[in-house]
Amino acid sequence: MSAGRAPRTAGLTVAVVGAGGALGGALAQRLADTTSGSAGRAESRRISLAGGGPGRTGPVESVDEAAEQIDHPHDIDKVVGIDASQRPLTGVTWRRVDPWSADLAASLKNVDAVVHAAIDPDLTSQVSERGERASQLTANVLAACDAAAVKRFVLVSSAMVYGAVSDNTVPLADDGDLLADGTLSVVQDLLDAEAQVEAWRRTTSTAVTVLRPAIVVGESIDTVLTRHFEAPRLLVLKDSTPLWQFAHIDDLATAAQCAIVHGIDGTVPVGCAGWMTQEEVESISGLRRLELPATAVISAAERLHRIGVSPAPAGELDYIRYPWVVGTQRLAEYGWMPLWTNAQVLEALMVQASGRTTIASRRLGRADATSLTAASAAAAVLGAAAIVRARRRKLGG
Repeated sequence: MSAGRAPRTAGLTVAVVGAGGALGGALAQRLADTTSGSAGRAESRRISLAGGGPGRTGPVESVDEAAEQIDHPHDIDKVVGIDASQRPLTGVTWRRVDPWSADLAASLKNVDAVVHAAIDPDLTSQVSERGERASQLTANVLAACDAAAVKRFVLVSSAMVYGAVSDNTVPLADDGDLLADGTLSVVQDLLDAEAQVEAWRRTTSTAVTVLRPAIVVGESIDTVLTRHFEAPRLLVLKDSTPLWQFAHIDDLATAAQCAIVHGIDGTVPVGCAGWMTQEEVESISGLRRLELPATAVISAAERLHRIGVSPAPAGELDYIRYPWVVGTQRLAEYGWMPLWTNAQVLEALMVQASGRTTIASRRLGRADATSLTAASAAAAVLGAAAIVRARRRKLGG
């Protein structure tokens, strides 16, 4: 019997650890908007779409409608937000507790599923919450789930853990090797979290789901990859062949819901259907490219990061250089399809980026003299590197 025809049981309580952050807060709010009987359902933001998916008679127009199209045996009746700081979220029950503390287990009492979204790729996250502290956080969340006898654990990871390399398959296999080198701090944190979760899975009765979304985009999401589209021109490394795929926060939320209510175990990639070429991205975004030699740009990026100008290590450049797109067949088997297309997400991202200027992953403000200095430094280093490289080619020829 398929999950869609299974008898319905009592509603579920889902806790989002890290709901005080941008990613966790957005997930908690959207999960709350799709709970059964939620007052927020009628007020869910309407989303205009061009098409539907298998089993649909027309386009899906809202987050709550998408949730209704997931035929499942359970409902999520309650969403609990867990973090030391509290966001103004509608329909979310708050339990204010530090996720690193021993009090976390008590806050998970009577919770059916836990979504660990506290490893936030947001660039405003504190550096002190990276590395060893992030590792301790994951260990504490897993121990708390054991103590509270949680039935399902969901880790919000990223497709970035697959790594961006020239010979990646398109799309990547769900169970493909994790080739990321971990030079990006948040990627290393996610690799560590996934390793801990895999080891824990072998010793626990709790079911485990690992969500690996493509580039997550939403109103409050601020990452290295979303800032890429705030630059005056799109940086392209010479001879690179990037492919672009996005995952809107709305779709990540319904993917989490689908995984929880259907009990989907293991790795679950999340993204818009298909992908976009660099040329398509430039056409839709309206941004022209700035094409520079890869060696010079990577060397410059390493120096900028080392002196504190750029918040992103040079390894970030691989993710705009090589393809790392995923398929969504696992979720589609349970009736899930993305609300958003890649083109629609990019259009929304460009609206979000309007009025912002970012150079070397650092967002600039008009009155921010330090940032302006950083921009000058970034432009000077990248420009000089390109000029030197061009001169060398000319002399050599």
